[in-house]
Amino acid sequence: MNPESRLDWIGTLLLALGSTGLIYGLMKGSDNASHFFNSPMLLFSSLGLLVFIIYGIYNHLKDNETVLPLHFFKVKNFTAANIAVFLAGIASNGPMLLLPLFFQNTRSLSTIDAALMLIPQGIGMLIARPLLGKAIDRFGARPVVLVSLFITLLGTFPLVIAGDSTNLYWIGLVLFVRGIGVGGLIMPMMTDIFIGLKSKDIAAASVGNRIIQNLGSSFGSAIISAVVTSVITSQLAGQVTNSLNKLMNSTSTNSLPFTAIKVRALAQASKIVTLHAYQSGFAVSCFVLVLIIFPTFFLSSKLNTK
Repeated sequence: MNPESRLDWIGTLLLALGSTGLIYGLMKGSDNASHFFNSPMLLFSSLGLLVFIIYGIYNHLKDNETVLPLHFFKVKNFTAANIAVFLAGIASNGPMLLLPLFFQNTRSLSTIDAALMLIPQGIGMLIARPLLGKAIDRFGARPVVLVSLFITLLGTFPLVIAGDSTNLYWIGLVLFVRGIGVGGLIMPMMTDIFIGLKSKDIAAASVGNRIIQNLGSSFGSAIISAVVTSVITSQLAGQVTNSLNKLMNSTSTNSLPFTAIKVRALAQASKIVTLHAYQSGFAVSCFVLVLIIFPTFFLSSKLNTK
């Protein structure tokens, strides 16, 4: 840190307003996922982007003497690591939002039981954290992130095909594996952010990284919520019709009133579509995890150094 520097109040305010506008806009979009790009979403997101553009002009006029100098993005490691952190926020935070709902709405678990099902993931994260420091020092960020990505995919993809009858012990094991991967994902990226920067720039670089982390997490929640809601909205009516036709043709329901058959068809369709929606959300997370591979190749590695 530079002890002679003063707090950049204007830059801090602009970054705070820009981040708030984007995050709030995404929240308004996910509130109405059937029309994600609704008026409030476009308004607040546009205002957030406009404030960031104003910050860019302000940074230029101040010759990079701001709370977050934009010339940092000329450094390969800083840019690649922040892109990876942003995507990791989407890939990790989205499923974190879905998992408790998955257990409650598709497996009919109570809130407490759903929370207990998440314990294996937390244990996996705790196991990974103490090993990260030595691994990063020995191999560099790139190999550690690539291994963590593989493990995270290994622990996330099974959720794409997990059904309402999948053994809960098996899901717990999958979440344990996922926890190990997620636990080793973001920290190596964060350490690589400071490579190529001067010591006095570390505090400013941390500010930018924190903003990007928060935006990534918000994007993750908004995108996953939008995907889940969109699948439910688009598939529910058709699935109700299919379930109703099957029940009407079933001999076991011939004696039931039509109203009772409709209620049973709606319940069956809702459960099937909800499961498909959560599976789609996990699939999006897997896709984003694959995207992280590309910026990861620009991170540091000690395997090719002598």
